[in-house]
Amino acid sequence: MSHIQPPPRRRRGCLRPILILLLLAAAGLVLWRTVLVQPFTVPADVTYMSPALEPGVRAVLDRLAYRITAPRRGDIVAVAVSGAPRGFHILRIIALPGETVAAAQGKLLIDGATAAGSYAQGLLPLTLEPRRVPQAHYFVLADDRDVYAARDVPWGPVARRDIIGRVSPAGT
Repeated sequence: MSHIQPPPRRRRGCLRPILILLLLAAAGLVLWRTVLVQPFTVPADVTYMSPALEPGVRAVLDRLAYRITAPRRGDIVAVAVSGAPRGFHILRIIALPGETVAAAQGKLLIDGATAAGSYAQGLLPLTLEPRRVPQAHYFVLADDRDVYAARDVPWGPVARRDIIGRVSPAGT
C-alpha cells in the first residue's frame, strides 16, 4: 500500500491583511480628525471666552458630542454664524429650552434665580426682560462679559440645529 502525501500547503503571507488594516485605520483617523473631531487654535479675536479659552490655546471642536447627548448648561459650543470668519462663534450655553432668562443690574437670572456659573466674569452689559427660551433653542453668552460688551458677538437663543458641536481645550 502506497502512502500518498497531500500536496504541500501554501503559506499565505500576512503582509496583505496587515496593510489593509493599516490603511483602514489611517482612513478612520483622517475621518475622525477632519469630520468628527476638529482640532484648532483659538483665534486671537476670541478674547470674550477667557479664562476658559484663551487666544492661542489649542482646542477641539467635537462634532459628534451632540449626536449622542443633548447640550447642557455650561457647555462651550460652536454656533454656526454666517459671515463669521470661521463660520462659527464660540459661546457658552447659559439656559436650556423652556427656561426663562432675564438680566438686571448686571446679574443673569434663570427661572428667577441668580445663575450660578464660575465661568462668567464681568457684569452682564444688558437689561433683559424675562423671556422663555423656545423649544429646540439654547440661550448662549460669552464668558468675559466686559470684553463681550464691546464686541459684535451674538448672544441669546440659538436654534439647536445651529450648534455645530462642543468645544473644549485640547487635552481635556
